[in-house]
Amino acid sequence: MDRVLILGSDNKFVQELKTGLDKMNQFQVSVTTSGEEAVGQLDKYKVSVFVMDVAVSDMDALDLLAHMSKKHPNTPCIVMTDHKKPWFKERMARQSFLYHIEKPFTIGALANAVFVGLNLRDEGIHLEGMTMASVLPIVEIVQKTCRIKVASKGHGTGYLYFNDGIIVDAHYKALRHDTAADEISKWNNINITLSELPQRRKRTRVKKKIMDLAGASWDKNGSLEKRNKEEALPESDFIEPISESDIVLLESIDDILNKSLDQFCSIEGFHAIAMTGKNGEILTFHQQDDRLNLDRIVKESLKALLVSQHAAQRVGFKKCEAITLHTQSGVVVMVPSKSASDAEFNLVGITTPQGDWVGMKKRLEEMVLDITASSISTS
Repeated sequence: MDRVLILGSDNKFVQELKTGLDKMNQFQVSVTTSGEEAVGQLDKYKVSVFVMDVAVSDMDALDLLAHMSKKHPNTPCIVMTDHKKPWFKERMARQSFLYHIEKPFTIGALANAVFVGLNLRDEGIHLEGMTMASVLPIVEIVQKTCRIKVASKGHGTGYLYFNDGIIVDAHYKALRHDTAADEISKWNNINITLSELPQRRKRTRVKKKIMDLAGASWDKNGSLEKRNKEEALPESDFIEPISESDIVLLESIDDILNKSLDQFCSIEGFHAIAMTGKNGEILTFHQQDDRLNLDRIVKESLKALLVSQHAAQRVGFKKCEAITLHTQSGVVVMVPSKSASDAEFNLVGITTPQGDWVGMKKRLEEMVLDITASSISTS
């Protein structure tokens, strides 16, 4: 089972997070309020995802990230902050290895962020490591004064200088000031080392602000779009952790799934069941066969569902209510929600090629009704 380590500034808070994630029965969760203890656990155990508060009493957030970049460069990190969440110009998938989540948040939002990290790991994207762009907002949050030595494969080493969270200078090979800062801010797979800010570097020589270098804004719908009116991205390019309707579903789905799990497991040839949000993000799942790449199966099934929806419209049929994919490796059944409410989700069931996929489809359809009724009653 994947191990999730949570480092927070308040013991009650981290215990509440642990209790919420434990109910999902998907992760082995450890918590601590000590940065030093967190480093010890990271070095001792195999941690799948590290969740850290931007403010802990005994260790600076950037020092922790520097340690991660050196000792655990392939471990996804989630940074919890009381500050606003940075919204990146590029899709959040490019920044998700170091994921930012803003307090207050629900257990559902945190769980989704953890799944993002695990999916990145499973797809091999985690090998790209941290991006400098995702680290820069943290420098501003903690108002750091330091020199950051940035090393990246294929680029070499560059230096960024900060005074009270403001970038004042940069250099990389023959590049200086804004040009160097622009170049270094694009790097991924970084290894960072922090040291004191030299006196000679306190003069401000970089005109750009940190968030401009990161290609981000603290305001999702504000200044970033104003600065980029001509090339503004559509709203869908700003990826939020999870929709409010999905959070309601995720918080009520545990009881429904647990009550139904025995029935699913008794289906002949049962492999797995998953519930996804409308964009294909896995909200919860139970998997009998660990060899299945559930995330990829779900994403490809969703594409097939969309194709089927369009085909049904073209031939004058009503909305496609389910799809079934028969392969030599197994049968995949996807049933979308039929509710007229705001809640949108998909249920996916997988059996062996000779398994009872008809029984799986029937049970999924029943579960859709159960979940829809539950989401309406809690709204």
